[in-house]
Amino acid sequence: MTKFNYKTFQNKDRVYTEIRSLKGISKLWIWNDDVKEYQPPKKGKIYQTRKRVLKFGKTQRITKFFETLEQARQWQIEADNCSPVYEKQIIDVKFKDILANWQTRILPKLKENTQVGYQKIIIKYFVPLLNVEMKDFNSKVVDDWIDFLLESPRTHRRSTFIHELDLLSAILNFHIEYSDNFVSPIKKRHRKAIQVKDSEFRGKDLSESDFFKFRSELSKLKHGHLFSTMATVQFFQALRVSEVAAIHWEDIVLNDISPVESRIIISRSIKWIRKAGAIPRLENNFKNSKANGGLKEQPIFEETYKRLTAFSNAEEEAAELTDVMPFLLESKLVDRGAVYSKASLWQEHVVTDQRLVTGQNPASAKEVGKQIAMLVG
Repeated sequence: MTKFNYKTFQNKDRVYTEIRSLKGISKLWIWNDDVKEYQPPKKGKIYQTRKRVLKFGKTQRITKFFETLEQARQWQIEADNCSPVYEKQIIDVKFKDILANWQTRILPKLKENTQVGYQKIIIKYFVPLLNVEMKDFNSKVVDDWIDFLLESPRTHRRSTFIHELDLLSAILNFHIEYSDNFVSPIKKRHRKAIQVKDSEFRGKDLSESDFFKFRSELSKLKHGHLFSTMATVQFFQALRVSEVAAIHWEDIVLNDISPVESRIIISRSIKWIRKAGAIPRLENNFKNSKANGGLKEQPIFEETYKRLTAFSNAEEEAAELTDVMPFLLESKLVDRGAVYSKASLWQEHVVTDQRLVTGQNPASAKEVGKQIAMLVG
């Protein structure tokens, strides 16, 4: 290391130089342009000190500043006396420690149903990972865990364990935030290996004839009349079941003179908590209600509208086309009474309404082609 020359300007007004006899402690020097040399400040905390602390099962370097050299040295000595304990804790940290920390810091911030779902996954599928030391958490551990998942009892409808893998990935990424040395062991091949079986392509929307068959079977169940009525509203209005279940009579605006002007207003939803004995509750919002201004209004009768999608306003803005387009397609479609839906920026989104197939953006082209192929037979 080059010896510090306080009379040579180093292109910085403030520099720290390490005190050779005291590793980890540096002294501040400030350039005085009048005398053309670096000088220590006459006041303030001029000593910078670094030490290691244990945080989230890993050591991190933190920095603190002191007015006197004695204060800086004393603070550093306290850390040195704890070093053996730190090292032992680092070596012994296990996945269950990281999981517990994630459950304390991240899980409570998620939606209630998401919390319940994640807890079920953890209890049912994460047991083989709990005692794995993080220093040994490698791709082989993930391979063995996937084998465990594929051999575990499951329903015949399950085609993948992707949700379980995504949760593990989120927990490990949380750990990476506090560890410079840890690298996620989840590889691209794991996402392929997690598939239970190849699922056949299915359109996202029921055909009208398929829906009528479904409704006929639904009506045979207990409370079938209620369920089939709700399903009819859900299908023809393209609504979520939580929205249909929350409709009040005052949400229906009928116009006998001009039926095409009849409207249904969505402003509430039912929330079902995925816990035994939990009571559903009515909420004055619905999914994506913020994006819709807290209110969703659409025509009632099917012949007055088509369900479709198109380039979104957000995508026009992202492509910097807002100012050059004669109008925003999303806004114009909604104004004209279309039931418009969209996905996030540049994500695949396709809507099939009878023989009308629409895609939101270029990413939707492949799916549009599949839907058209299905319609033409």
